[in-house]
Amino acid sequence: MEKNLDFMGESVKQGDDNDAAECMLQYLYDNFEEQFKRVAEKNGIAILKDKKMDANKVEAMLHESHINKSDSRTLFRHLKQFFGYSFFRIRAKAP
Repeated sequence: MEKNLDFMGESVKQGDDNDAAECMLQYLYDNFEEQFKRVAEKNGIAILKDKKMDANKVEAMLHESHINKSDSRTLFRHLKQFFGYSFFRIRAKAP
């Protein structure tokens, strides 16, 4: 693997092994997603995008925590901005 990284590093952005490693990891994720996730999990790296809290549990959590509608929107917006995606399924507004 080291030889492959060195070779790729010479081809990618002026010998940067970090970019080569990122390229290899992306390839492995794209082509062997389940295996990639298993290895990540074994090494304590959480991949949570596939798991979301359903709307009923979100509502129960907010109610039990005494978080109102306005505050919950603020909370969800900040979490999404920080993590880059939402952990929650929100109910659609009624027409």
